[in-house]
Amino acid sequence: EVAGGQFLSVAKSLVCCQTSRSQDVVVGAVVEEMIDIGRLIVCIPKHVLHCLRQMVDLIMTTIQLSTLCPPYVRNALKQSSQYKKQSQQRKLLFLKYVLSDHVYEDLLDLELLPLANGSMTTFETAQRRPAIFVSTRECPQSMFPSLSDRFVDDTIGHDLEHHLRQIACNKCLQVRLARVPDVVCLVRQVLSSLDTSPTRNIIEWQPARKGHPPEEWINDLWMWINRHIDEISVDSFKSYILPCVKGNE
Repeated sequence: EVAGGQFLSVAKSLVCCQTSRSQDVVVGAVVEEMIDIGRLIVCIPKHVLHCLRQMVDLIMTTIQLSTLCPPYVRNALKQSSQYKKQSQQRKLLFLKYVLSDHVYEDLLDLELLPLANGSMTTFETAQRRPAIFVSTRECPQSMFPSLSDRFVDDTIGHDLEHHLRQIACNKCLQVRLARVPDVVCLVRQVLSSLDTSPTRNIIEWQPARKGHPPEEWINDLWMWINRHIDEISVDSFKSYILPCVKGNE
């Protein structure tokens, strides 16, 4: 039974286990989204679902029983842009569901990758998009204050972060763990966003200005360089990392 009294054939139905929907906020959000994009959901008890599967397997071999599952939801979301209008928290629930079977490569083209700037971007292959980094202990996102669009949101919770780290290790998408060799390039990007004097090799750095690194940033950066001095060359930065006092450049 669906939509307040209608009865559907198995072939037209998307079947959801009733107990899962009532107990799991993640599944509940997914079910509501499927309804919003026009899927006909039939929520039935677990034992009825079991019997229905047996019946289809035994006597209805030409009919496919569609059940709510991560592959189905990934495909449905890709066919509709409706989910992109949902709130960030709502989309994080969708992400948690479609990650649950660990088939990470099927996330391709889904706009569900949470960024540190509070937005979502699309999962892409590494060849199609610049890397999106997951912070690590040795390379925290705080080192790159103006690059929040290049880092995964680190407030999404342990479960989601674990999945995204697995994606980074699998190298199937553009997500990567931030490592020491990445710092040189990322620091250059931080500094390139600032105003450079046209006549002198100097950057106008104003810590109180929006988009500029805070005052403690340069000290933290040099402390990081000191810790990793054996892994990098300071010369490799080829950037402006020496602070100077105006009037005594």
